[in-house]
Amino acid sequence: MGYTVLNFFKRFKGRNVEKSIGEFIAMLRARNRYIGEVLTLQEAADYLKTSTNTLYSLVNEGKLPAAKIGREWRFSKRAVERYLAGELRSPGG
Repeated sequence: MGYTVLNFFKRFKGRNVEKSIGEFIAMLRARNRYIGEVLTLQEAADYLKTSTNTLYSLVNEGKLPAAKIGREWRFSKRAVERYLAGELRSPGG
């Protein structure tokens, strides 16, 4: 889904702008449900009530999945919740 806002609205030239915006928002909400909420390193640490160093350790040990985007780490809130529930296990463990 490589749409930019401009490309999305080009599809709706001459149509009702309110309807177009509504459809665009619905698309974003659908994508967010698929991806889930994304947390920064600090937000994930706050959510788990731990330090960022502990999170780095969990990621390095393969216990908590994360993605590095540029120089920043991002965590799926669902993954963090699954880790808390004991549903995520370390590789080979």
